Amino acid sequence: MSGLSPKSKITAIAGVALIVGAANPLIVGLEPSSMVVKVFSDSMILFAGGLLGYSLYEWFMNSNGRAGGLAYLLYRLAQFLKGIVLVWVVPSAIVVAWYTPRLVTLSLSSPPFTALEVASMTFGGVVAGFAWGSMSRTMRSVTLFMIFFMSGTMGELLTEEGGSNVFFPAGYPYYSQSQVLYTGYMMWLISLIPVTFYAVKFLKDMGMF
Repeated sequence: MSGLSPKSKITAIAGVALIVGAANPLIVGLEPSSMVVKVFSDSMILFAGGLLGYSLYEWFMNSNGRAGGLAYLLYRLAQFLKGIVLVWVVPSAIVVAWYTPRLVTLSLSSPPFTALEVASMTFGGVVAGFAWGSMSRTMRSVTLFMIFFMSGTMGELLTEEGGSNVFFPAGYPYYSQSQVLYTGYMMWLISLIPVTFYAVKFLKDMGMF
């Protein structure tokens, strides 16, 4: 892409490398036996898609009108509600869908559905990364706060009443109750410091102190 700066090219290459690394057969083969591996892998794919999306945004902004209609439509959508729809709603809907009992079972047991999950997670990251490029500094702080806050909330919910009793009375497919609990505690602990940091950063960006 001629409109990409060297830094953006490196970002795009890093995104592709992360997707290849997270979706390689070795990692995918470990996912049915480890919920931590699955959550980490899916998070990496979303993040990698975000890097690709941001690189696409940079290319669009430097294309001097040479970008196609699809890129322009994506740019217009990125402006809608300050990017909240593409950065918050679309990726969240994709993640929630793939963690429902039926779809998570299919993604762990069927190669075509595994490929579909990787593709949809990548898509969610790409549109989020593209819209991220058009966000203000304050909105970026809010977005990062919300990402880690929701991660911590999900982790806390997974640990409530043994985790699987909250969401899936029949038991979460593939994973034992202890794995659900361990993953929940891990998500909560990892999110604790970033939530505090970005809450303070948001207040500073708003000029509140």
